[in-house]
Amino acid sequence: WTSRATPCGWALATAALAGVVLTGAATAWHALGGSLAPLAPAAATAWSVALEAKLALVASAIALGGFSRLAVMPSLPSAWPRFARVQRVEAVVLLAVLAAAAWLAGGEPPAM
Repeated sequence: WTSRATPCGWALATAALAGVVLTGAATAWHALGGSLAPLAPAAATAWSVALEAKLALVASAIALGGFSRLAVMPSLPSAWPRFARVQRVEAVVLLAVLAAAAWLAGGEPPAM
């Protein structure tokens, strides 16, 4: 099954992921006023805690995607049940990312 996936397609997906991560990091950096000080435990606000949770969720989704691609997909089609479980978990994690993003968009970043 994975032999039908072209290396160019995986390279494009990886480049898209890098673009999303970089633009997200730039947006967070801008919202934080160009400083990581608002993320320090002493300066923690609900917004900064939500940002940290979103970052952890995004990292988890990336790890799940990598695990799926490198460990599960090479075993397809015999690993369909395992593949489906990983995809379900990844979908739940990404829904949580969307919820965190919506909360952050409606909230006020910490004052500088």
